[in-house]
Amino acid sequence: VAHMRERRFDLALQWHGGGRNSNPFVRSLGARVTAGFATPDAPPLDRTLPYITSLPERLRLIEGARLVGATTTDDDPRLHVTDADRAELASVLPDAPDPLVVIQPGARDPRRRWSARHFAVVADAFAARGARIAINGTEDEAACVNEVCSRMRHDSINLTGRLSLGALAALCEHARLMISNDTGPLHLARAVGTRNVGIYWAGNLITHGPVRSWRDRVAASWRMACPVCECHCMQHDCEHRVSFVDDVHPRDVEALALELYALERNRSLSRSITPNSSHSLPTAY
Repeated sequence: VAHMRERRFDLALQWHGGGRNSNPFVRSLGARVTAGFATPDAPPLDRTLPYITSLPERLRLIEGARLVGATTTDDDPRLHVTDADRAELASVLPDAPDPLVVIQPGARDPRRRWSARHFAVVADAFAARGARIAINGTEDEAACVNEVCSRMRHDSINLTGRLSLGALAALCEHARLMISNDTGPLHLARAVGTRNVGIYWAGNLITHGPVRSWRDRVAASWRMACPVCECHCMQHDCEHRVSFVDDVHPRDVEALALELYALERNRSLSRSITPNSSHSLPTAY
Protein backbone atom coordinates (compact mmCIF):
# COMPACT_ATOMS: atom_id res chain seq x y z
CA VAL A 1 0.00 0.00 0.00
CA ALA A 2 2.82 2.40 0.84
CA HIS A 3 4.43 1.79 -2.55
CA MET A 4 1.11 2.44 -4.31
CA ARG A 5 0.49 5.63 -2.33
CA GLU A 6 3.86 6.95 -3.48
CA ARG A 7 2.58 6.85 -7.07
CA ARG A 8 -0.08 9.46 -6.17
CA PHE A 9 -2.85 8.12 -8.37
CA ASP A 10 -5.53 10.45 -9.66
CA LEU A 11 -8.07 7.65 -9.88
CA ALA A 12 -8.59 4.23 -8.26
CA LEU A 13 -11.45 2.00 -9.43
CA GLN A 14 -12.97 -0.87 -7.46
CA TRP A 15 -14.64 -3.38 -9.77
CA HIS A 16 -14.18 -6.48 -7.66
CA GLY A 17 -17.57 -7.22 -6.16
CA GLY A 18 -19.44 -5.49 -3.36
CA GLY A 19 -16.49 -3.81 -1.70
CA ARG A 20 -16.76 -4.95 1.91
CA ASN A 21 -13.11 -5.99 1.78
CA SER A 22 -11.90 -4.23 -1.36
CA ASN A 23 -13.24 -0.72 -0.75
CA PRO A 24 -11.12 -0.13 2.40
CA PHE A 25 -8.08 -1.22 0.40
CA VAL A 26 -8.91 1.08 -2.52
CA ARG A 27 -9.53 3.98 -0.15
CA SER A 28 -6.15 3.37 1.49
CA LEU A 29 -4.31 3.99 -1.80
CA GLY A 30 -4.73 7.73 -1.41
CA ALA A 31 -6.03 8.39 -4.91
CA ARG A 32 -7.54 11.79 -5.59
CA VAL A 33 -10.81 10.11 -6.65
CA THR A 34 -12.08 6.61 -5.87
CA ALA A 35 -15.05 5.01 -7.63
CA GLY A 36 -16.78 1.66 -7.81
CA PHE A 37 -19.43 -0.50 -6.18
CA ALA A 38 -20.66 -1.03 -2.65
CA THR A 39 -23.05 -3.30 -0.81
CA PRO A 40 -24.80 -1.87 2.28
CA ASP A 41 -22.07 -3.27 4.55
CA ALA A 42 -19.21 -1.76 2.50
CA PRO A 43 -17.69 1.68 3.05
CA PRO A 44 -18.59 4.07 0.21
CA LEU A 45 -16.11 5.47 -2.29
CA ASP A 46 -16.09 9.01 -3.65
CA ARG A 47 -18.38 7.85 -6.43
CA THR A 48 -20.36 4.72 -5.71
CA LEU A 49 -22.99 2.55 -7.34
CA PRO A 50 -24.95 -0.08 -5.40
CA TYR A 51 -23.71 -3.60 -5.99
CA ILE A 52 -26.78 -5.60 -7.03
CA THR A 53 -26.45 -9.31 -7.73
CA SER A 54 -28.03 -11.11 -10.69
CA LEU A 55 -27.19 -8.43 -13.23
CA PRO A 56 -25.01 -8.82 -16.35
CA GLU A 57 -21.45 -8.29 -15.13
CA ARG A 58 -20.22 -6.83 -18.43
CA LEU A 59 -22.86 -4.11 -18.40
CA ARG A 60 -22.27 -3.49 -14.69
CA LEU A 61 -18.61 -2.68 -15.35
CA ILE A 62 -19.48 -0.31 -18.18
CA GLU A 63 -21.88 1.45 -15.82
CA GLY A 64 -19.04 1.69 -13.31
CA ALA A 65 -16.83 3.33 -15.91
CA ARG A 66 -19.50 5.95 -16.45
CA LEU A 67 -19.05 7.00 -12.82
CA VAL A 68 -15.83 8.70 -13.87
CA GLY A 69 -17.00 10.00 -17.24
CA ALA A 70 -15.95 7.16 -19.53
CA THR A 71 -18.44 6.34 -22.24
CA THR A 72 -18.73 3.77 -25.00
CA THR A 73 -21.14 2.76 -27.72
CA ASP A 74 -19.60 -0.72 -27.92
CA ASP A 75 -20.13 -3.19 -25.10
CA ASP A 76 -18.26 -6.04 -26.82
CA PRO A 77 -14.89 -6.89 -25.18
CA ARG A 78 -12.05 -7.39 -27.64
CA LEU A 79 -8.55 -8.84 -27.49
CA HIS A 80 -6.05 -8.79 -30.33
CA VAL A 81 -3.98 -11.86 -31.10
CA THR A 82 -0.32 -11.18 -31.88
CA ASP A 83 1.96 -12.80 -34.43
CA ALA A 84 3.98 -14.22 -31.53
CA ASP A 85 0.83 -15.88 -30.19
CA ARG A 86 0.13 -17.42 -33.59
CA ALA A 87 3.72 -18.63 -33.94
CA GLU A 88 3.57 -20.30 -30.55
CA LEU A 89 0.33 -22.03 -31.46
CA ALA A 90 1.82 -23.26 -34.74
CA SER A 91 4.70 -24.88 -32.85
CA VAL A 92 2.18 -26.91 -30.83
CA LEU A 93 -0.62 -27.38 -33.36
CA PRO A 94 0.52 -27.27 -37.00
CA ASP A 95 -2.01 -25.88 -39.44
CA ALA A 96 -4.23 -28.24 -41.43
CA PRO A 97 -6.98 -27.77 -44.01
CA ASP A 98 -9.73 -29.33 -41.89
CA PRO A 99 -11.88 -26.93 -39.84
CA LEU A 100 -10.94 -26.85 -36.17
CA VAL A 101 -13.45 -27.31 -33.34
CA VAL A 102 -12.17 -26.65 -29.81
CA ILE A 103 -13.71 -28.47 -26.84
CA GLN A 104 -13.20 -26.93 -23.38
CA PRO A 105 -14.53 -29.47 -20.82
CA GLY A 106 -13.07 -28.04 -17.62
CA ALA A 107 -14.17 -25.36 -15.16
CA ARG A 108 -12.89 -24.45 -11.73
CA ASP A 109 -16.26 -25.11 -10.05
CA PRO A 110 -17.44 -28.72 -10.62
CA ARG A 111 -21.04 -27.49 -10.55
CA ARG A 112 -20.41 -25.72 -13.89
CA ARG A 113 -18.95 -28.77 -15.64
CA TRP A 114 -20.87 -30.66 -18.29
CA SER A 115 -19.92 -34.33 -18.19
CA ALA A 116 -17.07 -35.75 -20.27
CA ARG A 117 -19.43 -38.26 -21.89
CA HIS A 118 -21.63 -35.43 -23.20
CA PHE A 119 -18.66 -33.53 -24.60
CA ALA A 120 -17.43 -36.72 -26.28
CA VAL A 121 -20.78 -37.24 -28.01
CA VAL A 122 -20.80 -33.72 -29.45
CA ALA A 123 -17.10 -33.83 -30.37
CA ASP A 124 -17.64 -37.10 -32.24
CA ALA A 125 -20.53 -35.55 -34.17
CA PHE A 126 -18.22 -32.86 -35.54
CA ALA A 127 -15.32 -35.24 -36.11
CA ALA A 128 -17.70 -37.32 -38.25
CA ARG A 129 -18.29 -34.19 -40.34
CA GLY A 130 -14.57 -33.83 -41.04
CA ALA A 131 -13.57 -31.40 -38.29
CA ARG A 132 -10.32 -31.61 -36.36
CA ILE A 133 -11.12 -31.82 -32.67
CA ALA A 134 -8.78 -30.13 -30.18
CA ILE A 135 -9.54 -30.62 -26.49
CA ASN A 136 -8.03 -27.99 -24.23
CA GLY A 137 -7.48 -27.76 -20.50
CA THR A 138 -4.99 -26.78 -17.84
CA GLU A 139 -2.75 -29.35 -16.19
CA ASP A 140 -5.23 -29.46 -13.29
CA GLU A 141 -7.93 -30.45 -15.78
CA ALA A 142 -5.94 -33.29 -17.34
CA ALA A 143 -8.22 -36.01 -15.98
CA CYS A 144 -11.27 -34.29 -17.45
CA VAL A 145 -9.64 -33.82 -20.87
CA ASN A 146 -8.30 -37.39 -20.89
CA GLU A 147 -11.77 -38.75 -20.17
CA VAL A 148 -13.27 -36.88 -23.11
CA CYS A 149 -10.51 -38.20 -25.38
CA SER A 150 -10.96 -41.77 -24.16
CA ARG A 151 -14.74 -41.69 -24.65
CA MET A 152 -14.53 -40.44 -28.24
CA ARG A 153 -14.75 -42.85 -31.17
CA HIS A 154 -12.72 -40.51 -33.38
CA ASP A 155 -9.23 -39.11 -32.97
CA SER A 156 -8.69 -35.87 -31.09
CA ILE A 157 -5.80 -33.59 -30.16
CA ASN A 158 -5.08 -33.34 -26.44
CA LEU A 159 -3.75 -29.85 -25.61
CA THR A 160 -3.65 -30.24 -21.83
CA GLY A 161 -1.18 -27.76 -20.35
CA ARG A 162 0.51 -27.09 -23.69
CA LEU A 163 -0.63 -23.53 -24.40
CA SER A 164 0.19 -20.20 -22.84
CA LEU A 165 -2.62 -17.68 -22.51
CA GLY A 166 -1.48 -15.98 -25.72
CA ALA A 167 -1.35 -19.26 -27.63
CA LEU A 168 -4.80 -20.11 -26.30
CA ALA A 169 -6.07 -16.82 -27.73
CA ALA A 170 -4.51 -17.80 -31.06
CA LEU A 171 -6.18 -21.22 -30.84
CA CYS A 172 -9.54 -19.55 -30.32
CA GLU A 173 -8.92 -17.23 -33.27
CA HIS A 174 -7.99 -20.14 -35.50
CA ALA A 175 -10.97 -22.29 -34.52
CA ARG A 176 -14.16 -22.38 -36.50
CA LEU A 177 -16.07 -23.09 -33.30
CA MET A 178 -15.60 -23.55 -29.55
CA ILE A 179 -17.90 -25.63 -27.34
CA SER A 180 -17.25 -24.96 -23.68
CA ASN A 181 -18.42 -24.81 -20.12
CA ASP A 182 -18.81 -21.36 -18.57
CA THR A 183 -15.11 -20.81 -17.92
CA GLY A 184 -12.30 -18.40 -18.83
CA PRO A 185 -11.38 -19.75 -22.29
CA LEU A 186 -14.99 -19.36 -23.42
CA HIS A 187 -14.89 -15.65 -22.63
CA LEU A 188 -11.45 -15.39 -24.23
CA ALA A 189 -12.88 -16.96 -27.40
CA ARG A 190 -15.64 -14.38 -27.50
CA ALA A 191 -13.11 -11.57 -27.08
CA VAL A 192 -11.21 -12.66 -30.21
CA GLY A 193 -14.39 -13.17 -32.23
CA THR A 194 -14.77 -16.96 -32.23
CA ARG A 195 -18.16 -18.56 -32.70
CA ASN A 196 -19.07 -20.48 -29.59
CA VAL A 197 -21.62 -22.50 -27.67
CA GLY A 198 -21.50 -22.08 -23.90
CA ILE A 199 -23.07 -24.49 -21.42
CA TYR A 200 -24.42 -22.46 -18.51
CA TRP A 201 -26.19 -22.81 -15.23
CA ALA A 202 -29.11 -20.37 -15.07
CA GLY A 203 -27.67 -17.98 -12.49
CA ASN A 204 -24.34 -17.68 -14.25
CA LEU A 205 -26.12 -17.15 -17.56
CA ILE A 206 -27.66 -13.97 -16.12
CA THR A 207 -24.39 -12.59 -14.79
CA HIS A 208 -21.82 -13.84 -17.29
CA GLY A 209 -23.74 -14.92 -20.38
CA PRO A 210 -23.29 -13.31 -23.81
CA VAL A 211 -25.23 -10.29 -24.97
CA ARG A 212 -24.75 -10.91 -28.69
CA SER A 213 -26.56 -13.29 -31.04
CA TRP A 214 -24.50 -13.28 -34.24
CA ARG A 215 -21.73 -15.57 -32.95
CA ASP A 216 -22.80 -16.74 -29.45
CA ARG A 217 -25.20 -19.49 -28.40
CA VAL A 218 -26.04 -20.80 -24.95
CA ALA A 219 -27.40 -24.10 -23.68
CA ALA A 220 -28.72 -23.54 -20.17
CA SER A 221 -29.66 -25.72 -17.24
CA TRP A 222 -32.45 -24.33 -15.07
CA ARG A 223 -31.81 -26.74 -12.20
CA MET A 224 -32.15 -25.13 -8.77
CA ALA A 225 -32.11 -28.25 -6.59
CA CYS A 226 -28.89 -30.04 -5.73
CA PRO A 227 -28.79 -33.40 -7.58
CA VAL A 228 -27.63 -35.08 -4.37
CA CYS A 229 -29.76 -33.66 -1.57
CA GLU A 230 -32.40 -31.57 -3.41
CA CYS A 231 -31.41 -28.46 -1.43
CA HIS A 232 -32.42 -25.24 -3.22
CA CYS A 233 -29.09 -23.80 -4.32
CA MET A 234 -30.25 -20.17 -4.21
CA GLN A 235 -31.25 -20.49 -0.57
CA HIS A 236 -28.54 -22.71 0.94
CA ASP A 237 -25.08 -23.98 0.07
CA CYS A 238 -25.20 -27.70 0.75
CA GLU A 239 -21.50 -28.02 -0.19
CA HIS A 240 -22.14 -30.82 -2.69
CA ARG A 241 -19.91 -30.11 -5.69
CA VAL A 242 -21.67 -32.05 -8.44
CA SER A 243 -22.74 -30.82 -11.85
CA PHE A 244 -25.77 -28.55 -12.05
CA VAL A 245 -25.60 -28.46 -15.85
CA ASP A 246 -25.60 -32.12 -16.84
CA ASP A 247 -29.34 -31.88 -17.50
CA VAL A 248 -28.45 -30.17 -20.79
CA HIS A 249 -28.84 -32.80 -23.52
CA PRO A 250 -26.02 -33.34 -26.08
CA ARG A 251 -28.45 -33.09 -29.00
CA ASP A 252 -29.39 -29.55 -27.93
CA VAL A 253 -25.74 -28.47 -27.79
CA GLU A 254 -25.03 -30.18 -31.11
CA ALA A 255 -27.95 -28.39 -32.78
CA LEU A 256 -26.76 -24.98 -31.58
CA ALA A 257 -23.20 -25.73 -32.62
CA LEU A 258 -24.22 -26.95 -36.07
CA GLU A 259 -26.07 -23.70 -36.68
CA LEU A 260 -22.88 -21.71 -36.08
CA TYR A 261 -20.65 -24.22 -37.86
CA ALA A 262 -22.72 -23.85 -41.03
CA LEU A 263 -22.50 -20.06 -40.86
CA GLU A 264 -18.73 -20.12 -40.71
CA ARG A 265 -18.47 -19.66 -44.45
CA ASN A 266 -19.05 -15.97 -43.58
CA ARG A 267 -16.17 -15.97 -41.11
CA SER A 268 -14.11 -13.18 -42.65
CA LEU A 269 -17.06 -10.80 -42.70
CA SER A 270 -18.53 -11.75 -39.33
CA ARG A 271 -15.26 -11.05 -37.52
CA SER A 272 -15.28 -7.50 -38.89
CA ILE A 273 -18.82 -6.67 -37.83
CA THR A 274 -19.25 -4.49 -34.76
CA PRO A 275 -22.48 -3.14 -33.27
CA ASN A 276 -21.77 0.21 -34.95
CA SER A 277 -20.54 -1.19 -38.24
CA SER A 278 -22.06 0.04 -41.47
CA HIS A 279 -21.50 -3.37 -43.11
CA SER A 280 -24.57 -5.22 -44.28
CA LEU A 281 -25.17 -8.55 -42.61
CA PRO A 282 -24.61 -11.65 -44.72
CA THR A 283 -27.71 -13.29 -46.13
CA ALA A 284 -27.29 -16.35 -43.86
CA TYR A 285 -28.21 -14.23 -40.85
